[in-house]
Parts: sequence; C-alpha cells; structure tokens
Amino acid sequence: MISESDVLFSIQPRYMRMILNRDKLIEFRNTYWKVSYPSLFYVYESKPVSKIKYSIVLGEPYSLGELIPIKYESYGTKNFNNQNTLRKFAYPILQVNLITPDISLNEMRDSGATPPQNYLYISRFKKLSKLLTGRNMSIFEQGKLF
Repeated sequence: MISESDVLFSIQPRYMRMILNRDKLIEFRNTYWKVSYPSLFYVYESKPVSKIKYSIVLGEPYSLGELIPIKYESYGTKNFNNQNTLRKFAYPILQVNLITPDISLNEMRDSGATPPQNYLYISRFKKLSKLLTGRNMSIFEQGKLF
C-alpha cells in the first residue's frame, strides 16, 4: 500500500545501468526526504526507456561535508567527499527491486501523473497509487547490495 510519504523520482538509463552493475552505490540528490530510513523509493527510468521499472531502498543520507564510507566507494563518491559536487545529499542504495509488470509512460499519463523532473509524492495521484499497489516487486537478481 502506498503511504503519504512514498516518492517517485527519475533516473537516467545510464545511471540506472550503473546502479544495476554496482558501479554506482550512492544516489546523489539535492532533496532530503523526511522519512524513516531505510525507505523505499520508486524509480521512473527516463527516455528512451520511459517506464517505472524499479524501486530502490535508500539508507540515511550523508550531507555534503560528511565523508561517505569506503564501503560505498563508487561513481561520484570522491567528488562528494571532496565537496566538488552540486548535490547536497548522498543516499546509500541498499537494495534494488524490479517492478513487474512495469508501468509505461502512457499508463502513467492515464493515471494523471507525468514523469517527475525532480520527484513527486505518489499519494497525490490515486490512480498511480493503485497501479503501483497492484504490482509485484522482487529483489533484483544481485540481491542486497550490502
């Protein structure tokens, strides 16, 4: 069931591939979501994929100025640790789930939602909430990242 705080955000396909290949273990954002961590977030994979295909479990974020531990060293962590980034928060990616069947751009639009430029709260879109509630989520084949 979708809660008031469930978030959908966009990730470009190249970064999603890096996450799936474990080359990117941190999600960098300018937003701090006031939820209890670890927390589940839904992912819209942007063009050319244009689908809600994944959900990811994010851990408590590191703020710019804090050091990301070595166990998360991957794409972008050195820049974040050196404060050479425009992003304010670094969220450890703890788990990736595959949503089946995925939700196409047309289904999303029919539900009244559009792909988020940054993020959106799913609960504000009742039809989208219902679509997501009816989907299966299985841990991506690699299992838990940590």
